[in-house]
Amino acid sequence: MEWSVLGFLASLFPEYAPSCFKWWVPDAGGRTGRNQARLMSGESVAATRHITGSVVEVTVEPSVGSTLYAVEEHLATGFLAMEVSEGGAYDGVNRTLRWGPFFDNELRVLRYRVVEPVGFEGELALHGQLSADGDAVRIVGDSVIVFGLDPSRQGGHLEEDDHGWYLLLHGPLNSIVQVERNTQLSQTGWSLITEIVLTQVGQEWRIPDALDEESGFWRISILEP
Repeated sequence: MEWSVLGFLASLFPEYAPSCFKWWVPDAGGRTGRNQARLMSGESVAATRHITGSVVEVTVEPSVGSTLYAVEEHLATGFLAMEVSEGGAYDGVNRTLRWGPFFDNELRVLRYRVVEPVGFEGELALHGQLSADGDAVRIVGDSVIVFGLDPSRQGGHLEEDDHGWYLLLHGPLNSIVQVERNTQLSQTGWSLITEIVLTQVGQEWRIPDALDEESGFWRISILEP
């Protein structure tokens, strides 16, 4: 089954698609013929994020055989995307930054700057994807922006792997780490989730599935042993 241009655009931006558009269903092989051939040839697509301060750069590398692609980044409630390059646009209602579709396979570096809510201190986790010819891949690389925190007091940062999100904690051995969560943009809305005794450098704490939400914020405090 082949993808039409309109059908592909509808799959990328369903909220703007007419009601007559439907999601394409892959053939029995699990891929459309064109995508299956591209994957068998060893070609791949990639998108890598690099963060400097509050400025984000996403380097997009479509495969040689790509004919069109688009990129999305998702921000938490209250944050804004400014100074967006390459014709990208920020949808404040859905908190989504979009580029494309680009009808080529050119490498691009997409840039934007994140503006935090007034008075916010903490970490913002970024989530995004590159969609090319019907295939979607997650944007890899840097994923967290830190706002207003003294690096010596951070205690750790968010990371993601194939198993989900986790906190990578740092501090003196045998010190106690307090992990707090805030689902509102309020300095008084922090709830204590757990306390962890650090027994190694770079200790991981896996975020439970029930708390793994894009709109949540985390705060880490180190209590000296």
